[in-house]
Amino acid sequence: SKGNMILLVLDEVDQLESKFQDVLYTIFEWPALSGSRLSLVGIANTLDLTDRVLPRLQVKEIHRPTLLHYPPYNKQQIAEIITKRLESSGVDKDVINPRAITFLAGKISALTGDIRKALDICRRAVEQVEMNARKQTLLKPVSSKTLCSPSKSPHKGYKNPKQLPKIGQVDLPHIMRVINQVYGGKLKTSLGMGNGSIPTQQKIMMASLLLLVKKGTGKEVTLGKLIQTFTKVCKKRGLQTSEEGECVAMMQGLESR
Repeated sequence: SKGNMILLVLDEVDQLESKFQDVLYTIFEWPALSGSRLSLVGIANTLDLTDRVLPRLQVKEIHRPTLLHYPPYNKQQIAEIITKRLESSGVDKDVINPRAITFLAGKISALTGDIRKALDICRRAVEQVEMNARKQTLLKPVSSKTLCSPSKSPHKGYKNPKQLPKIGQVDLPHIMRVINQVYGGKLKTSLGMGNGSIPTQQKIMMASLLLLVKKGTGKEVTLGKLIQTFTKVCKKRGLQTSEEGECVAMMQGLESR
């Protein structure tokens, strides 16, 4: 029929499921009505929604919806989104350590690719670090060196108003703590913290350390040498390698056991 087209976009359309799916069937059949000027876009978290919940739509070609699959964000995309969000927010770009962003992006991409979960973890980590910084400021004793002579500064005894300290930097331990405190379960399993057993990657890290200690002449093993040996062992065994930030996180996980 004549007139402007109407575009109806329904997010989380799977929330409209009912016993006999009357609501969903009605909505999906609107565009096929005679004289309809409606175009429907339904967004769902599952790929098989129409096949599983609305099989009747497959009977007639005119009712059959076109499916578009949008893959979840990968590690690089998640890291870029977090970095750009930090830049656009106006805060210090180093408020979250880049290696912590890389570590989080890798874990979220391997699990769900849900950018909302990654951003929520970042927000919680920043809030915790900011709270700790404020507590340290309140508990820090005022030394005599920070005070000036009243003759030099008659206004409250200070030369200049004391500036509040900048927010501390979010690093790997903060990100891991938020995951452990808030999410647990599925994410903890992904991080290798879900049970008492040691994950394969951490076992290889320990084996690489023992290998260096056994072959080396010195008593100390540098971080760079350990990561280099770990990477060689993984490649030799055909296993997935890890970046520096993830290696540091694995060593911190071993240390906490």
